[in-house]
Amino acid sequence: MREQEYTVRVQAQGGGLEKSEVINRKRPIRASEAIAALRTLKASLRKSELKQRDEAFQKAERWMGRVEAGGGIGPIGSKPFTNRGVRAKDARVDVEIIRGPINLVS
Repeated sequence: MREQEYTVRVQAQGGGLEKSEVINRKRPIRASEAIAALRTLKASLRKSELKQRDEAFQKAERWMGRVEAGGGIGPIGSKPFTNRGVRAKDARVDVEIIRGPINLVS
């Protein structure tokens, strides 16, 4: 029997930017690990890139906390977050739950 893989990616995209952090494990990915990856990604952005996504990072982190409190989440693809007044195709932060029956657990 093949061991299950779990993958979560956080991305800053749009407006010519595409940076990401990927977590790939043989066990469910904890929300704290995904939040740490999100913070690493945030720290890697230039001030101008961050300004376009500052609210989006906050929203993504709050969402991960709610998912954790609810017991986790299965693969949903991409969940986009934007600053108020920004279209999703422009500057955004994506949380992708790619593989694993449940991720963003406690």
